[in-house]
Amino acid sequence: MAATGAPAARSDACGGVATLPMPAQETPTAEPTPAVAPIRAPEVAAFREVLEQKYMYAAWSREELAEWMTYALMPDPEQPEGVVNSVYFDTPGLALYGQKRASEYLKFKVRLRWYGDAEQAAAGSAIPCFLEVKRKVGCLRHKQRTATRLPRQLLAGKALDRPEIAELADLAIENRYPEYAPLVPMAHIRYRRRRYIDGATGARVALDWDIACLWFNDSFLPLEAPVRLDRGVLEVKGTMRHLLRSLDPVASLLHKSAFSKYAQCIEKLMNPVGVRI
Repeated sequence: MAATGAPAARSDACGGVATLPMPAQETPTAEPTPAVAPIRAPEVAAFREVLEQKYMYAAWSREELAEWMTYALMPDPEQPEGVVNSVYFDTPGLALYGQKRASEYLKFKVRLRWYGDAEQAAAGSAIPCFLEVKRKVGCLRHKQRTATRLPRQLLAGKALDRPEIAELADLAIENRYPEYAPLVPMAHIRYRRRRYIDGATGARVALDWDIACLWFNDSFLPLEAPVRLDRGVLEVKGTMRHLLRSLDPVASLLHKSAFSKYAQCIEKLMNPVGVRI
């Protein structure tokens, strides 16, 4: 449920004026089934605040972007490239999607994230996951996450509204999500990501492509997945409020945008011909 009351106008940290709100199940595969109760980390991950900027690009320009970024930036030493999976949570009335579309000054994003392809993991294994809560206040991103593990066959399934996943919404409250707004698993989004570091500023840069919504909870909205976006996004996380100088030569390929994979996928599901930008 979205909060009630009239929104108040407030100057956005990025400039301009934004609004600030007032306070078909599938049978699992016949594999050995480990305990499905999530294993919580001893402590919630430390609170982090960072300036996040996003730049949209057309799918046809990805190779040119990647070639330049490989030349101008350093590859991430820990995880230079891989597949990212996220099950996005939302209220039954899609309040979090509504926050994004209304460009509200304070926005929440809640998701269960894991890396790699669950279908390729060993049978009966448990996959490390993170329940993440992102609060975006203007241009500043605040993120906290709690580590957990879930059975491989649960994440490799087609229906991700299983009780074992839905119950993880309780962890969001521990990570500063408002208790009055109940959450349900709403969409599974997967994409490929290549990670870099800008040597001059230390900023972290990610090139995301092949973005697809593989499952949507049609109990709340009769939309049929999968769908795939015809665009990608370049994300910069650091302290800069403008495009990195190292990316100036490819600036013409980038369009600064408040890009949301979750919102874009919902709109692609609603209107397969085109999405709102």
